[in-house]
Amino acid sequence: MGFHSAPRSGDVLIEAEDLAKAYDRPLFENLSFSLERGEPYFRNVWDEMAGQYGQPLLRQVAAAPTPLSFANPDPGRLKSLERMTRYRILAKTTDGYTVEVPLIRRWVNDRAPS
Repeated sequence: MGFHSAPRSGDVLIEAEDLAKAYDRPLFENLSFSLERGEPYFRNVWDEMAGQYGQPLLRQVAAAPTPLSFANPDPGRLKSLERMTRYRILAKTTDGYTVEVPLIRRWVNDRAPS
């Protein structure tokens, strides 16, 4: 990976005026825009990385205002927590688990399928 002078196929180019518009938007609009544009990524986190067994755990952790501890989790639950930690969806602290990326927390709380 290095610097290149010409755009490569598939590169996303950001024009200076687009960047200026982003800075002019209120923070809430940028957050909403990020959640909408990031929908494919968030769905992949939800469907593939958390998976069916991990989704309820991710929902619980995302809703908790402080790290959430799971006392003596069963093997399936423990496997899901370890998987989401490995993929850096969750962070394990001394007090329990928390969502590592605030935008993922927001998406899970506001937009994740029921």
